Amino acid sequence: MYRILVVDDEQMIADGLKFLIEKGTQDCEVVGVAYDGAEGAASALKLKPDIILTDIRMYEMDGLEMIRRIKQVGVPARFIILSGYADFSYAKQAIALGVEEYITKPIEEEELYGTLRKVCLSIHQQKLKEGRLTSLEETMSEYDQGMKQY
Repeated sequence: MYRILVVDDEQMIADGLKFLIEKGTQDCEVVGVAYDGAEGAASALKLKPDIILTDIRMYEMDGLEMIRRIKQVGVPARFIILSGYADFSYAKQAIALGVEEYITKPIEEEELYGTLRKVCLSIHQQKLKEGRLTSLEETMSEYDQGMKQY
């Protein structure tokens, strides 16, 4: 199960996204909804989601600043940006922050589901690589221990 935090200052949109995700995905669970960037940053620290779906322009703190703060404290979440603005400067800043995807509003259900599948697959592949690396490290450690006995 992939844990998702939804952050949008428009409560109807945030709650609607939560509903769509819970209705249309089997591998995703919305673990929290926040209604501004500051609340989103605090929720990310507490909930440690795998994916954060966030609006860019919000009161209190915008989505890009929230992402910066979350990354600074080391929460390893993946980010999907939602925006009603197809402004290239936002997309450029998002790319610089390592955002996985950028979706413009209004959001199409199939685009949302496709984007979530893509990000979940990326997380799954990373976990597989990390598992193989851990297994390799364990094998090497066992080999080193065996060689010390000779």
